[in-house]
Amino acid sequence: EVIDNYYKFIMYRNPLDRLVSAYKDKTFKDVAYSWIKTSILSLKRRKGGASISSEVNFLDFVEYFLSRPGHLLGDVHFLPIQRLCHPCHVRYDYYGNFDSFERD
Repeated sequence: EVIDNYYKFIMYRNPLDRLVSAYKDKTFKDVAYSWIKTSILSLKRRKGGASISSEVNFLDFVEYFLSRPGHLLGDVHFLPIQRLCHPCHVRYDYYGNFDSFERD
């Protein structure tokens, strides 16, 4: 197979770090996901917990997605590594951890 001729490596990270990354990406960085922030704030307002100028905090973000199982399972931040990189089907030459990225 052609893939066997390449050096293959995979980097993984702590799932909680991925969740924090998703929070930052979906609420502060990527304007394509601004609807998420709007939805969270709308839900907070309905519950009586948000003013018009409220920001989405990490707990709001986590509660929002826990209340909607499968809502963003197709998103790279939420997909399990075995669905992203298929480590059971690809013979990787190296497995690295983001926590030790500089050292590795």
